[in-house]
Amino acid sequence: MGKLTFTFALLLFLSLVTCPLVISIKKTPIRLPVLILTLEFSEENLIKVINNSEIKYKDIFLAQIMKETANYTSDLFINANNLCGMRLPGSRETLAIGSYKGYALYETWDESVQDYYLWQKPVVAKHKTKDAFLAYISRVYAKDSAYIVSIKNILHKKKELFKDLFK
Repeated sequence: MGKLTFTFALLLFLSLVTCPLVISIKKTPIRLPVLILTLEFSEENLIKVINNSEIKYKDIFLAQIMKETANYTSDLFINANNLCGMRLPGSRETLAIGSYKGYALYETWDESVQDYYLWQKPVVAKHKTKDAFLAYISRVYAKDSAYIVSIKNILHKKKELFKDLFK
């Protein structure tokens, strides 16, 4: 594809996108610049990304994000693009690019969503019901013994918001 054709295709794509985008240049391991298109963060864009993911129990995930980020205001979210309070893993596949205060650091906020899926996929394979998944989270994921109570409270308080979000 020639430069002019590529430029035209890129401009056409950008004109069709209805969400604000952040455009940046990222260097790959072989030092070639790659154009990265990232959605600007908003709750609406977050919900779109979650809906387009294979994450199970999307309502629980959004409630976790609301808790972990203190409604999108936490230092970890703002400075590390970490929506979920994820630690830098020792052995599993991750999209984290480093660490920030002992937590995973991501290039973009949507990579944090994708990384949660990488963490969640083997967990839901073993814990097949929503209740079993919540029990696992309370044992392994959260330090706070009242974490699941907080998640359930968010789900209850925001049930109108969550009602039609995830289909």
